[in-house]
Amino acid sequence: MKLKVKITLEPVLNRVVEKWNEIGEPEQKNEFKSLIQSYVRLYGYISQIITFEDIELEKLFIFLKYVNKKLPKGDPGFVDISGSVELSSLRIQKIGEYRLGLEDVSGVLEPMTATGGGGKTEEPLDFLSEIVRKRRDLRGRTHRGASPGSQ
Repeated sequence: MKLKVKITLEPVLNRVVEKWNEIGEPEQKNEFKSLIQSYVRLYGYISQIITFEDIELEKLFIFLKYVNKKLPKGDPGFVDISGSVELSSLRIQKIGEYRLGLEDVSGVLEPMTATGGGGKTEEPLDFLSEIVRKRRDLRGRTHRGASPGSQ
């Protein structure tokens, strides 16, 4: 954050985080955070396609983006299901047997290049100035002899 924005928003963001921490139920915390993330993602995507007239939507987007960064990250650890599941037996079953083989054919394998692969190399591209010069030359040939007002 820029310093001026940080000084202005930091107390407000801290208050939002305090209020979020006061929420007792984890489901409500997760729903709140999920709604924020959904809005930020959706607004970010749609704003690339269209221009919004409402400046308040943009302000909300920026604010929620900072709130989302400030909220504590959830624990992405494993869910403990050991109390819910009891494994009484385990069966390993052979489903089938397959014979996989390689064909004995001769072939040529291209060696790796300095760029890391033996694939096709890209064609060298012309410089933009060369493309513009060729286009001007081509246009000059097609319009020679035409009167200045007819172009």
